[in-house]
Amino acid sequence: MNELSEPIDMTRLASLQDKLKALAMMAGLPQQQAFSRDQEDINDAAMMLGLKGVTRAALFSAVEAVHQNKLGHAYFPKPSELRKLCDEAMRPQMERQRLSKSLAEQQTFNRQ
Repeated sequence: MNELSEPIDMTRLASLQDKLKALAMMAGLPQQQAFSRDQEDINDAAMMLGLKGVTRAALFSAVEAVHQNKLGHAYFPKPSELRKLCDEAMRPQMERQRLSKSLAEQQTFNRQ
């Protein structure tokens, strides 16, 4: 069964392997500026920090958005840019979770 035919789990967090795969999918994009090896290491760490807590579905949605020029430029995204796209992709799920929690709290309150 191929990856596209499996149901999408909107809650599964992106693994390190998922993050590396997503970054590899964007590796062909040009960098906005050249970096020293030390700066590249710092950028790699910043990218991983920026992707902390994102879902797998949101991450690959963000990669798709990068390739569809949703950032308005054709460069490899900065960590904050990629995180923003992930947050936008996760927004509906986060809203559903917030609403569900609010309803549960309301039901608990009504029982008291």
